[in-house]
This record gives sequence, structure tokens and C-alpha cells, in this order.
Amino acid sequence: MIFDRCMGGCRVALRARTPRAARGGVALGVGLLAGALLMPAAPAQASIGGCRSDPVVTLSDGVTLDLSATIDDDASDVRETIYVLHAPVGTRVVGVVGTDGAVGLTERFYVYADGAAHTYATATMVVTGSPRIGVTATTAVVTAGGTALASARGQDRQWVPVSVAP
Repeated sequence: MIFDRCMGGCRVALRARTPRAARGGVALGVGLLAGALLMPAAPAQASIGGCRSDPVVTLSDGVTLDLSATIDDDASDVRETIYVLHAPVGTRVVGVVGTDGAVGLTERFYVYADGAAHTYATATMVVTGSPRIGVTATTAVVTAGGTALASARGQDRQWVPVSVAP
């Protein structure tokens, strides 16, 4: 995982991977709860493969965002998974829990504190080695008042925008 830009203009590069259990904290607990609540039952598909990028970002306003990209391709074919988050002005990132495994190594984040209050907009792009691969981007916003989520469908090499205002 590479966290390319954080709030306030700093640049941070995180290459070392640690076991999910060692990364603990609130983000993990909320992320696991959100993932369990939000994971829809997958319909049967005739295709072989399919993978998911599912990082969790915690912001200074107490909001946890579960970003995900469901990719209609094998994890070994995923080259890059890029997330751009526009968070409310004045917020900053306090924690990131990336996806384990090969897909997690492709994740990059760009975070900008330039959005309206209580509005979280994401754009997700997945780059694969195969053309025209389907991608579903989902953003779940977990607050003390509950969870709001939205999804959009697109293809690899295209920005898939999602906006959530809980």
C-alpha cells in the first residue's frame, strides 16, 4: 500500500506490510463491522476469478470510510488501484488499514480536505492487464449516527465516482 498524499500537503510512503491483527485500533474494528454489515451476498457468476480492494480510512472528524473496489478479474492481473477522497475542509487522516494480499500492494490514496461539511466524495480507478474489466466502487461512511453507502459501476482504466452525504 502506498499512501501518497495526506491532509495538509504532506507526502507519506508506506511500503512495509504488517499483519492485519498488528494494525488494530478503532479503524479495524469499525472496518470489520462495516464490512460484515455491508457485504452483500454475491450472486453466482460463470466467470473465474474476481477480487476486492477494501481499505478503511479514519478521519479526524470521527468518520470511518470503507472504500472498496470489486474487480471482475483475478488479483494477479490487478496492476494498480487508485482512490481519491475529497473529505470535508478541516479534516485529516488519522488511520488507514489497507487490504491484505496482492491487491493491497496495488493501492494508492490521494486525500484532499476540500469538500463540503458532511460530504465524502471518492473516485476510484483500477488498472488491470486485461482490457474492459468491470469494476464496482463502493464508499461506506460510518458515523456515530449510522452508516450510509453508495456504489457505482464502471470499467478498469476509468474513474468511477461515488458521493455520500450521511
